[in-house]
Parts: sequence; C-alpha cells; structure tokens
Amino acid sequence: MSNSFKKNRVLQTLLAIVAGVALIIWPHPIFKIVIYLIALYLVYLGVIALWAARKEFKQSGRYGNQRTSGIVLCLAALFVLIFAPGLVSMLPFLMGIIILIYGISHLIGVLNHRHFVNVSRFPEIIYSAVIIIVGGFLLFNPFRSVLFGLQIFGVSLVVIGCRELVETIRNR
Repeated sequence: MSNSFKKNRVLQTLLAIVAGVALIIWPHPIFKIVIYLIALYLVYLGVIALWAARKEFKQSGRYGNQRTSGIVLCLAALFVLIFAPGLVSMLPFLMGIIILIYGISHLIGVLNHRHFVNVSRFPEIIYSAVIIIVGGFLLFNPFRSVLFGLQIFGVSLVVIGCRELVETIRNR
C-alpha cells in the first residue's frame, strides 16, 4: 500500500470513529446539524446557479437552465427543512442496508481469502456476523425512535472504524 493511501485510510477510520462517538452521545443535535448542512448546501448551490443565470441574462438577454436549477435547488432546501423529520423515518432502513452490505462483503472476503494456514479466520467471521446482525437489526426492527437507530449506527461506525484502524496499523 502506498504511504498516502495508508494515511488516507487512517484518516477515514478516525473520522468514522469520531462520527460514531458523536452519534452515540449526541444523536439529536447531530441529526439537526446534518439537516441544516444539507439545506445550507442546497441553498448555496441554488444561489450560485441563480447568479450564473443573472450573468447569462446580462450577456445574452435570455435566461437559461441555470435559473430553473437555482429555483429548484432553493425549493429543495426548503423541502428538506420542512419534511426532514418525515423522511428520516427511512434512515434506519438505509443505514441497515449499508451496514448489512458491508458485513456480508466482509464475510465473503474472509471466506474467499485464505492468507495463512496457521491463522484462524474465526475472529473475522465473528466480526462479520456481528456486523450482519447489527445491519439486520437496523433493517428489520421497526424503531420507535430514529435517534436510537442513529445511536446503533454510531456504535457500528465505532466498531468498524476501530477494526479498520487496527488492520491498517497491523499491515504497516
């Protein structure tokens, strides 16, 4: 592995661990921050598109697609702010799919990759099974609270991040 790839992987795993801990400790504020950041980003893109449309109008005397894009992006930001709590009910399902796919692909990789004869694959299989169970729990358990789902996802991020960090350090 290249040195920049290792540094990038370490940074990604540390970011996953920090995000996981933040979700465990502060699920509600993190959720609100993410909603506001998404809305702010959409408004930012909308304003840039509207500014480009204004420049185009000054040069050619007509509006292009930029004006429509800018208006749609600003309306999308408003939509996110108004309807985010309703849309969030799908979040545990989507997080469950992501964790489940990760766990299954990790298990397949462990079963297909026999590196050393004397090294047991059992810990990696247990790790994959735990990740698959957490993913299935998020996917199939109808939560009463989305925030609890975010906390479960945070625990998953911490576990996955710690394991990836240990693996990266071990492979130096």
